[in-house]
Amino acid sequence: LIGSSRPGGLPSNLQGIWCKDLAPPWNSDYHININLQMNYWLAEVANLSECHLPFMSYVERLVSSGQKTARDLYDCGGFLAGHASDVWHGTVPYGKVQYGQFVVGGAWCAQHFMEHYRFTGDKEFLRQRAYPVFKEASLFFLDWLVEDPKTGKLVSGPSTSPENRFFAPGTETRCNMTMGPSMDQQIIWEVFSNTLESAQLLGIEDEFTRSVQKSLDQLALTKIGSDGRLMEWTEELEEEEPGHRHISH
Repeated sequence: LIGSSRPGGLPSNLQGIWCKDLAPPWNSDYHININLQMNYWLAEVANLSECHLPFMSYVERLVSSGQKTARDLYDCGGFLAGHASDVWHGTVPYGKVQYGQFVVGGAWCAQHFMEHYRFTGDKEFLRQRAYPVFKEASLFFLDWLVEDPKTGKLVSGPSTSPENRFFAPGTETRCNMTMGPSMDQQIIWEVFSNTLESAQLLGIEDEFTRSVQKSLDQLALTKIGSDGRLMEWTEELEEEEPGHRHISH
């Protein structure tokens, strides 16, 4: 990380800056459905805050692209980014449904801004850089979330729990798409919570923060299954591959 994430440059990608391949695995890009975040998990705890900054600068540059994608693709405000991006800052979901219909990539990256603040206590960073990203991520979900007619709770969707599939109840049909997968709900809960925490620290209370609080209070939360497991979806559905390597939730 010290060698591949320097101030003023791009963040560390999947293969690092010395990648020798012309056609590297996963395009040597920025997979923001976990890989890029994993590159930076140790930045703060290892006292490498300055190496964390190129990642957050990159996320800030995703915002304008993500605003256009939110508006043009979903008729929503705010910003979103899909499962992967690159040096051109693309935010449009693409690929197979099982991993491509992913709307929480940018929001998941946003948690790093709060992590940086918690380790540094830099309130100017929180005001000038973190809060604007939280606000744009939250604005998207305020428009994106819908009420589950069964429960009245707010759920994300149509969406997926990345790369895992389930059988449609009573059939052998393999499915990806659902409403309110646990991973989405967890990331949205964190974005809303970080937004409200940072607003409180900055002394901000307005119509926007009240809307976030209202949606957070109504947000569907992760459930525990009859066998004691954290449920991956809103219902107890039979997995195609129990123990799948992506324990997303």
